[in-house]
Amino acid sequence: MRGPEGAPVGQLRRVNISNIVVSNCVSHQASIITGIPGHYLEDIKFSDILVLHQGGGTSQDPSTQVQEGLP
Repeated sequence: MRGPEGAPVGQLRRVNISNIVVSNCVSHQASIITGIPGHYLEDIKFSDILVLHQGGGTSQDPSTQVQEGLP
C-alpha cells in the first residue's frame, strides 16, 4: 500500500511466467503467488519451470501456514 492515501488495491491479470530454472535451492517452501481476500489473480500461466531443491525437509514442512494480510 505505497500509493497515495485512499488508492485502491490493484489487480494482477494476464501474466506469463516461463523458462525459469532454479538450481540448488535451499528454501523449504515453494514459491507462492497469491491474491488477497477480495482481490484475486486472473489468467496466470506457468510453463517450462524447473526447480531443484537441496532436500532435507521435515515431515512438518508441508503443514506450514503462510500468513495473509497487508504489510
